[in-house]
Amino acid sequence: MDEDLVDNHILYKSFDRACEAIEERIRYYEIEFTSPNREDKAKYISKRPYVHYYENGFLFVISKMTVEEEKPKYVYQYWVQNKICGLHTKSGKYASFDEVCDALDMELQELHGNLDWKPRMNREDFKEYMGDYPISTYDFFKEDKYVLSRENA
Repeated sequence: MDEDLVDNHILYKSFDRACEAIEERIRYYEIEFTSPNREDKAKYISKRPYVHYYENGFLFVISKMTVEEEKPKYVYQYWVQNKICGLHTKSGKYASFDEVCDALDMELQELHGNLDWKPRMNREDFKEYMGDYPISTYDFFKEDKYVLSRENA
């Protein structure tokens, strides 16, 4: 096979922006050009992983890709804060939100002397409540406040 292959793997946020980039490249090569029907090309690529956008001595292809954002990795820990004494001990670090909540729940169940004790919010609600904040009060026991924290791993 005797052909030149030019690769350009730039990701664009929209199909239209990818089309514009191809048209800029076509103008750069000074190729005689009639813009294809973008709606037809968009319909085609909606059902397939790629579309031949334009061909006239050069073949210009748009490929569809799924890009996943990498979620940040966190470590969690908790500490006990007392109104009178201030900060108490910090826990060890936990690899997940559920692990730190399990540890907190177990400690608070023991303190309350009640295995049926439940925190003031369920985990999903608490995770949503915590949102982007790195620390939040998890629950209370007498004068102690149990604070959960999250930091980048």
